[in-house]
Amino acid sequence: MRAHMSPRTLERRFRAETGDSLSNWIARRRVERAQILLEESNLTVTQVAHASGFGSTESLRRHFQTHIGTSPRSYRDTFRGSTSKVRHV
Repeated sequence: MRAHMSPRTLERRFRAETGDSLSNWIARRRVERAQILLEESNLTVTQVAHASGFGSTESLRRHFQTHIGTSPRSYRDTFRGSTSKVRHV
C-alpha cells in the first residue's frame, strides 16, 4: 500500500491526527503487545521482545521502562506473581 506522500508529510499528518509521532505510536503498540504476552504466556523476555516487534531484548527493556516505568520481568512478576510464589494445590 502506498500513501503517495513523502515520509515527512506522513509524519506531520499522523502527528496532527494522533498527537504523537509515528515511531512513538508504534513503540506504544509494541509495548502493549509485550504486556499481553508477559501476562498471558510463558515466553521468555527475549521471545516476547521478538514476538512484539522489537529487534532486541534491550530495545524492549528500554521502551518498556519508558512507557510502563518498570522492566518487563518486574512487570511479569508483579502481574502474575513470581514463579517462586506459585502454590500448587
